[in-house]
Formats: sequence, structure tokens, C-alpha cells
Amino acid sequence: MILGARQVGKTYIIDKFARENYKNYFMINLFERSDILEIYQSDVSAEEKYQKLKILLDFDLEAEDSILFIDEIQESEKMIADLKFFCERHPKMNIICAGSLLGVKLKRNYSCRSKSCR
Repeated sequence: MILGARQVGKTYIIDKFARENYKNYFMINLFERSDILEIYQSDVSAEEKYQKLKILLDFDLEAEDSILFIDEIQESEKMIADLKFFCERHPKMNIICAGSLLGVKLKRNYSCRSKSCR
């Protein structure tokens, strides 16, 4: 997960890295993919979301020499939460994420647990 200020080149450098270092590369920009946001807004299990994502993208997320780049991941708090699931249940999956104001969203979600903070 890449954290950083807005408009400093996070997307550019991740895209360049993925193209130069992986044979198979798929990029998702969550500002442009309401269909993916809908999957992660549903109340199905993390595994079901993962399977739906694979079908929707038509991309083998665990294929050798493959990487998935999720840009603007702050648009889906549930997808952020599922990153741990990806790592634990699908260890062959290479994934990199970035987003504007992501540090602010993560701090709000994980350091503040009372209802008054939200």
C-alpha cells in the first residue's frame, strides 16, 4: 500500500513499476469502477467478493508473474479491510494499492473506535 500526498506521482510510479516487472498486469481505478464498488458494498463473504472480482476482471489474480494495482482504494473501506484476507487466503496474489487521502482514511478507521470520532 502506497501512502502519500495527492498529485505526487504515486499512480505513475506504480504503473511504471508494474509494467516493467510483471508479465501480466491489471489496473483498477475505483473512481471509474462502480461495478467493483458494488461488490465490496455487498454483505457476502470476503471469499465470495474475491471470486466475483476474478470473474468481473477476467484476470487470474494468482497467476505467476502477475500483479493487480488498485488505485483510489480509499473509495472502498471494505476493500481496504479485505486486503488482509487477500494476503492470508491468496498468498500467490501480488497486489499494490494507492489512493488520495488514504492515510487520513486509514487513521480515521483504525485509530478511532468511538462513535463520536466518525
